[in-house]
Amino acid sequence: MENNDITYNLYLDLATYVDPYRVEQSVFLLDEIPEYHPLSLDYREFWKEQRKRCIEGYWYSGVWMPGKLYFYVNFNTIKRNFKGSKVKQFARPLLRDVEWMVYYNVEESRGFSGFEDDPIYSCHNVLNSDLTDDQIKERYCYNEDGFSEQVYNNIFQVSGVRKIYQAPRDYLRKVHDNNYGVALYLNNSKNMLTFGSREFGKAVRKDTSVIHREDGKILLKDLKVGDKIYDDTGQLTTVTNIWEQGKLPLYRVTLADGRYTDACKEHLWEVLDRGKIKVLNTEQLLQNYIINRKITTKIKSGKEFRYCIKHNKPLQYLEKELLLDPYTLGVLIGDGGLTGESVMYTSDDPEISSYIPYKVTKHKNKYGYGVLGIFPKIKELKLNCKSICKFIPEIYKYGSVEQRLELLKGLMDTDGSIHNKRQVIEYSTSSEQLCKDVVELVRSLGMFCNWSKRKTKREDSYRVFITPNQQIFKLKRKARLLTNFSKPRATKTAIVNIELLEGVHEAACISVDNESKLFLVNDFIVTHNSYIAGNITLHEWLFDGLTRYVPAAQVNTASDIIMGAFDAKYSGETLDKAKIGLDKLPGGYETYEFKYPAPFTKKYTGSWGPSKNVTAQYKKKVKGTWEDVGTKSIIRHRTFKDNPFAGQGSRNGLIMCEEIGMWPNFLECFAAMVDNQKDGSLKFGSMFMWGTGGSMDQGIVPALDIFYNPQKYDCIVFEDIWENKGEICFFMPAYLALNNTKDTSGKTLMGLALSEIHTERDKLAGNKGSKDRLQREMQYRPIKPSEMFLTKTGNYFPIVEMKERLALLDSKVKPEDWQKKVQLYFDSNTKGGVRYEIDTTNSLTAIDKYPWHGPSKDGCVVIYEFPITDKGGVVPKDLYLIGHDPIATDSVTGESFAATYVIKTKKYWNTYGHDEIVAAYVSRPYDGRGPINENLLKLSMLYGNALIYFENMVGNVKEYFEKMKRLDLLARQPTTVFNKKASFDGKGQAVVYGYPMSNRKIKMDAVQYVRDWLLEERGQEDGRIVRNLDRIWDKALLQELISFDLEGNFDRVMGLMGCIIGMNETHNQYQNSIEAASRDYNSNSLSFLISNRLIGGDNYQETKTKLKAASIDFSSLKF
Repeated sequence: MENNDITYNLYLDLATYVDPYRVEQSVFLLDEIPEYHPLSLDYREFWKEQRKRCIEGYWYSGVWMPGKLYFYVNFNTIKRNFKGSKVKQFARPLLRDVEWMVYYNVEESRGFSGFEDDPIYSCHNVLNSDLTDDQIKERYCYNEDGFSEQVYNNIFQVSGVRKIYQAPRDYLRKVHDNNYGVALYLNNSKNMLTFGSREFGKAVRKDTSVIHREDGKILLKDLKVGDKIYDDTGQLTTVTNIWEQGKLPLYRVTLADGRYTDACKEHLWEVLDRGKIKVLNTEQLLQNYIINRKITTKIKSGKEFRYCIKHNKPLQYLEKELLLDPYTLGVLIGDGGLTGESVMYTSDDPEISSYIPYKVTKHKNKYGYGVLGIFPKIKELKLNCKSICKFIPEIYKYGSVEQRLELLKGLMDTDGSIHNKRQVIEYSTSSEQLCKDVVELVRSLGMFCNWSKRKTKREDSYRVFITPNQQIFKLKRKARLLTNFSKPRATKTAIVNIELLEGVHEAACISVDNESKLFLVNDFIVTHNSYIAGNITLHEWLFDGLTRYVPAAQVNTASDIIMGAFDAKYSGETLDKAKIGLDKLPGGYETYEFKYPAPFTKKYTGSWGPSKNVTAQYKKKVKGTWEDVGTKSIIRHRTFKDNPFAGQGSRNGLIMCEEIGMWPNFLECFAAMVDNQKDGSLKFGSMFMWGTGGSMDQGIVPALDIFYNPQKYDCIVFEDIWENKGEICFFMPAYLALNNTKDTSGKTLMGLALSEIHTERDKLAGNKGSKDRLQREMQYRPIKPSEMFLTKTGNYFPIVEMKERLALLDSKVKPEDWQKKVQLYFDSNTKGGVRYEIDTTNSLTAIDKYPWHGPSKDGCVVIYEFPITDKGGVVPKDLYLIGHDPIATDSVTGESFAATYVIKTKKYWNTYGHDEIVAAYVSRPYDGRGPINENLLKLSMLYGNALIYFENMVGNVKEYFEKMKRLDLLARQPTTVFNKKASFDGKGQAVVYGYPMSNRKIKMDAVQYVRDWLLEERGQEDGRIVRNLDRIWDKALLQELISFDLEGNFDRVMGLMGCIIGMNETHNQYQNSIEAASRDYNSNSLSFLISNRLIGGDNYQETKTKLKAASIDFSSLKF
């Protein structure tokens, strides 16, 4: 448990941690909200004190609880699960160590500078300056209204000497000697980025979700790894893992046939969207599963349901040993009399008796038939009951497909009727249980089925409606009427409702070992495997941004808030939680005559929807005139997907940004809103940015940049005590986020929390093929910051290993340890025609960060290893090759860079090494493509006329090299990569230089080449495997590889692709040449070449000799 001990020590040293045991937690929590009459003095005094605590905070025994936190735990409402109860209820939030931590961070961000009544200590930043006392008084203690006693008292003691400075983080968390009154906010506000853990997986409800196993149904909570369950094809599949999710908000997804299942917002569904198969999560389905249409004869409701779930194939249960023939049982259940001492059924179809394998007698009754010798079996099956009590015995519901189909045919032949035009079969019964059993039977056979209940004077009647996809009658007269098995309902069912359930529910995620990853849940439904932010928003709006108590009737200030996200689904969820808090505010009072609203509530106008505003104002008649009244505090709901400037133009004390890991244009949006919160040098507002481990998609680049560069984005700074990377933003590790590992006071039980996390990781690490699941567990439940940024989608390259390499490079003292910035010059007096000068004055700029935000895009050449030369000072032929990604135009405003890499080939692997990037050039100079092409030529000449592999769809590389009469340095279009057969230029054909990246398929081929190259093993060092990626020195390249997806702009990755394409092409060409030669020569003399991918080093001369003997032109071979 070495890892646990390390993390435990870090936890104890964590400067941000708040120990709940420093004071009794209960003193900050109201036992109940008293129901005083609104006209009573007790009511006014109680709510005046509570409003004061919510604005100014609350003191007890030297511990101060921020007002926002006091409001959260006493007056806000969330949906929560209570132990021992299956009913999920609205309730007050819990008060745990993590709430104390986050809310103290919020106060620090808002410019906290100390307490008004502290006589000795202060957090005012001016106390850290070199200003004299007189300068401080002159610059800080006077404003447009004259001398500010408040500012003076925040900085100076009563004696006139300066107060002692304490950092806000330490000062807020300490137990003070006394209660020191109102908090002051005289420092500039800061921004705050919070990234943290969440629970893993895409879950379905444990306590009610039914999974279908070979021996029948089982609740998800009772399922075990290794169990065999049924998938969408009706076949058994093995449960390979179960991830407990704890308690989550769940959505009920209801289908057109009445079936439903409860799943979390991230649960994946395979759906049909207008005929196309898509995999979407619950949250995505919720956005647009209903399309409003004009009311027509076909669309009577004016609603069209967009998504459908495919029906499962018939479940392939094993054949069972049954007491009675299933068709016969179906007939008797359908229309049989089973309460006497004999068994009979009624029918006007004599044909039925021909299908019954028992002796059948005709009664005197015109339609009566007796079945002899089977009553004891009916009794054993407990079916000797009245019609209202009929049912299908369990074993018959889990028989083979043939057995179940025979049972269904017996039911339908006796009691099933067909609507000829609609091709829908109806089955009627007075037994509710039989109705449910028939529905289950039909659905287990992969058919559409729903049911209804009709009340009558005598007894209730239940009707089952079936849309069959196969023949379910034996009776010829009925079978002739059923002809259409291809109706849409026969293959799919629409999703007609998605609603959020009350409370939170125990949930779990399971994985299965089939190709589709689909399994069946509940009634054979095919399924695929932020309250704090809302409270801060609501508090700021309700109390108008106040930090000092003012009676509600005297407020003359207003708060201006932006709630934003890339997509409304992220910000909308947070606003929904804020609105729940508003709607559920306590303290309302109702009599027979009057209804008094909750004291903290506000009337408002507007909407909570995207691009809408909620404003605290309303119309009131004053002296006969309608006037706008209210504080006019406003929440602006903005989305930035299509407009990065959507937040401009307002003056915001608070900007809330949700899920920035899913916000690809966030840096542009951030820049557009910065001035919203500034007044000259004064920063009066805070931007709170929130992200979740695992929720990293195209927004991972800005998220990474902000998280590891907090000062650059004016965020409060924390020390990276986990990975020693210096300054970071606020990180909430998984061991602090687990509710089930906290004691009754909300303190984390570290040993238990860490044990749970490491047990799960060890289990995944020990399972063959579980590396991807381990990575997903790490990103959802990170215990160090870097684990958060493992992307959930894409993951084209080995992210875990590249993260480790990046951390190793970050631990080095200076980049100068492994790279040199150089200027290249043409020089005919130098071997190779090019010389270099090392930058010793730091005048050159290396574009060595991703993303790049430097003032200049004019980058220089960076050398990791200078060219190797032989005794004569010449670079060995074909020791190096170059990959180059050009830019399309000369414009300096484009986002992309030209990226060039020089890589060492395998030709001399035994002598000079191999597969190492030795030089890089990333730039977009002011002079356009000319300098880029010139440096490309110089690099090629410097490294022994290295052959250049470049993307030929953009740029003017070929034109430049043709002008310079150096087309010999450009590689021809590859002929053996991208899954094409080898072909060579024939006479008269135009020569094509470079390679295309014209479609996704070609790019995916190249991605696979790069992935294989990154993971290629080179040997071992200090007992660990060393791969090619462990020889990459370019941090920006590693960052791009980690962030890569097929749709974004990743120039360095494309440059590296050129190198890898080149090495694969030369290897393939070499193999083809050897194999061609071996057909005309003794294959034994060349077998050592064919069986080895590489030649070089000590084998070089031997190879050359043998090739000459085979009449092969050695100089023509490319390596």
